[in-house]
Amino acid sequence: MKILCERNKGYKWYQREGVYFRGYIQLKNGDCLQGEAAVKYLLANASYDEFYNSLSTFYGCYSIIICKDDEVWMAVDIARSMPLYYDAELSCVSDSAEAVRKYKLINTEDVDYNRVLEMYATSYIVGENTVFRSIKQLDIGSAAIIRNNKIESHYYFVHKSKEISIDR
Repeated sequence: MKILCERNKGYKWYQREGVYFRGYIQLKNGDCLQGEAAVKYLLANASYDEFYNSLSTFYGCYSIIICKDDEVWMAVDIARSMPLYYDAELSCVSDSAEAVRKYKLINTEDVDYNRVLEMYATSYIVGENTVFRSIKQLDIGSAAIIRNNKIESHYYFVHKSKEISIDR
């Protein structure tokens, strides 16, 4: 799988031993990890399940890609402040939909005009979709594993609260 990390404005990408990290993570004990310290922390994850479970133990502003054996693990923060994109054939992951489009030679005719209208009206496209049919994005507060040419996404955070009734 091709990893295309291009955007270095704001937080730059750090990469070591198959871990790509950008942003910061705040641990529950108060420690804030950035750059090499965050990469070292993420390298300790031996499996996708361990990685996924660790996501609920910290918060922050980040994009994470981990290449381990024949798998790619990835996660974005609960606001998707630094999105991650991938092509429908699962051949590349990037922080830029345009980089995916160019790498895959996706023609602009691949645009879904309903999604364009959604983007225009709300400045946002819901879920994993983008304006291109052939380019997806990781949803907010989620992680994913790519293996055996399939992707499985899992939410570690859901933006909803308990409903309450207020009597007047």
